[in-house]
Amino acid sequence: MLSHSFQEDGDGKIRLVVLTHLKTGGAGAHANFSCHFVSSVGELGGLQHLYPQCTCLLPPVIAGLRVSITVSLGEVDVTEELNLLNCSAITGAPTSLL
Repeated sequence: MLSHSFQEDGDGKIRLVVLTHLKTGGAGAHANFSCHFVSSVGELGGLQHLYPQCTCLLPPVIAGLRVSITVSLGEVDVTEELNLLNCSAITGAPTSLL
């Protein structure tokens, strides 16, 4: 019900962007849309939300960061847990699966 991606801005700041795949109940139903991000280092800043997407600013070091995302739409709450890895630190030859 949720998908996520990462975006780097011109200042090198990384944002976690979450897209919800929940449908609204009609005109104005998305007025009750909200997102809440909590990480293993505390609440995340830079929060913006406008149905169907919400974003937050990640701390400078994200390797091993655990993030709990709760998206609310009307009376429905969806929570997803992410464990963020530092993909740039992965080295070595590709596996046969790649």
